Amino acid sequence: MSPDRPSGRCGKIPFTAWLILPDRPLQTYSVFSDGVLEYAGLRRQFLFRRLDPFTLYTLTLEACTRAGCAHSAPQPLWTEEAAPQSQLPPTIQSVGSTSVELSWSEPVNPNGKIIRYEVMRRCFEGNAWGNQTIQADEKIVFTEYNTERKMFLYNDTGLQPWVHCEYKIHTWNSAGQTCSSWSAVKTRQAPPEGLPPPEIAQVSVSPPKLLISWVPPEKPNGVIQSYKLRRDGVLYPFSFDAMTFSYTDEELLPFSSYSYAITACSRGGCSTSRPSSVTTLEAAPAGVSPPALWTISATQINVSWSPPSIQNGEITKYLLRFDGEEYLAGQSLSLLVSHLQPYTRYNFSLVACTNGGCTASAANSAWTMEAAPQNMDPPKLQVTGSESIEITWKPPRTPNGQIRSYELRRDGALLYTGLETRYHDFTLTPGMEYGYTVMANNSQGGVLSPLVKDRTSPSAPSGMEPPNLQAKGPQEILVTWDPPVRTNGHIVNYTSFIRELFERETKAIHINTTHNSFGTRSLTVNQLKPFHRYEVRIQACTRLGCGSSDWTSIQTPETAPQKQPSPHLEVQMAPGGFQPTVSLLWTEPLQPNGKVLYYELYRRQVATQTGKSSPVLTYNGSLTSFKDAELLPFTEYEYQVRNVYTNNSH
Repeated sequence: MSPDRPSGRCGKIPFTAWLILPDRPLQTYSVFSDGVLEYAGLRRQFLFRRLDPFTLYTLTLEACTRAGCAHSAPQPLWTEEAAPQSQLPPTIQSVGSTSVELSWSEPVNPNGKIIRYEVMRRCFEGNAWGNQTIQADEKIVFTEYNTERKMFLYNDTGLQPWVHCEYKIHTWNSAGQTCSSWSAVKTRQAPPEGLPPPEIAQVSVSPPKLLISWVPPEKPNGVIQSYKLRRDGVLYPFSFDAMTFSYTDEELLPFSSYSYAITACSRGGCSTSRPSSVTTLEAAPAGVSPPALWTISATQINVSWSPPSIQNGEITKYLLRFDGEEYLAGQSLSLLVSHLQPYTRYNFSLVACTNGGCTASAANSAWTMEAAPQNMDPPKLQVTGSESIEITWKPPRTPNGQIRSYELRRDGALLYTGLETRYHDFTLTPGMEYGYTVMANNSQGGVLSPLVKDRTSPSAPSGMEPPNLQAKGPQEILVTWDPPVRTNGHIVNYTSFIRELFERETKAIHINTTHNSFGTRSLTVNQLKPFHRYEVRIQACTRLGCGSSDWTSIQTPETAPQKQPSPHLEVQMAPGGFQPTVSLLWTEPLQPNGKVLYYELYRRQVATQTGKSSPVLTYNGSLTSFKDAELLPFTEYEYQVRNVYTNNSH
């Protein structure tokens, strides 16, 4: 018996058996295989086909004549081995992220004694995003030589997570080998590996903003589902999807250190990168308090301060601001400011600077102490008669404090003490020269003015009463007066002095004997301002001197305002409807010329064919605004503001 040789690596091997029968003159031969008739005939040779490899067959020959049959002794025969057949693929028992456990059984047709099993593996390698794969070469990962069992197990370790692999079994006997089909498996996901620290870039200084960016892990070991960000070890309460690789962090403080780490997560778990650290840039300080001030003297103030509550960097310098100037204080916390003016209020503010900018505090104020007054000008003397002189003076140009009193002295004798800046000295001797000085005093001392002298008139009129004033109109007043009580001679002229209240400029109108007003002792002063108060006094002169009255005042009447600006108009629609409204706003006249009692607002419709309509009084009152709602849509109107003053004039 001999086998036909195989024609393929893992193909089936057919077997053929030849039986040589004895050369005898018999009637028939019969061949039995394991008791089963396989052949009957006269030929003495028989070819057995379709035998199983490596199988024991027992053959018996029967020879028959007419007289009977005889049997040979049973002859055992083994077919030769052939390559195994029908090796089933391995069964995946369990799958981990780096291991696969598989099992297999012997082939359905071993066709001989199995001498070894080879576990073959091929894997498909992909990139970090898993959208491209490359098939690796097949390789033997395990060989099993103990083949007496029916079932076999192997745990393949050292695999990459989330990788597609295939396994097959290569079965060998002495006659050949066969291969199973591939069994596919994919390892489970695992925590990512090779996640680099995030990169940090500063994108804004004020307010501080950081751009944190990251890249996918070198080995994702699965499908990245999300990224999480940690700042200073604290996990943010939100996560990012797998396609987000940056985040701008805004809730930061200047000049502060932060560390960031990125966590990548798949279904196999999460892994965290090493942290990246950064210090935000310096910014201008915050919380700069006003400086504390202590007055030392009339020319010195000690200024001290505390560092800002939020420095936002290293303080490089402090500056003091006052009098519109900045003074460098370095990095000290106090400064003595000298060369100041006495009794002067100074506003100090502190400026604190870092490399990121400067911040100024609110101002704090202090007064320097008082010092003795300085620069007292001499008083002015006005001879008002042969027996009187009017003395006026001004406060010292440098009071250095609050003036508490003035002392007026005539030829060294004290005449007056008080706060008034004028004094009328009577009961003097006509034609005498008198000298006057004024001393201004504050808490620290006094200053004496230079001496000034003047001589009373040798025989001037005296007892000149103030004139009588009567308003003739908003721009005219009638001034009348009586002769002096003591003329002391023939009055040669009068002079009317008129000035606006609180104004120093005085207008003089000379009235000599040829003037129309000389005999009537009345004068109409015109070209005045309406609703203004004026002071008037009269001076009467003889050839030997002059005498003046005291000042008396009057206020000119009101007159119609002038230069009333046009109102400001704004067209609106009433809420929830289509009724138009006009909001009007106006100001008081540029020249009120009195007290405006109320305003009148007139409206007229601008007609397109028949001309303009008559004005209609829309509003009167003291307000300077009005909203007109009684209007027709798409109609042109004109408005006019009139003001009414005291006598109901416009």
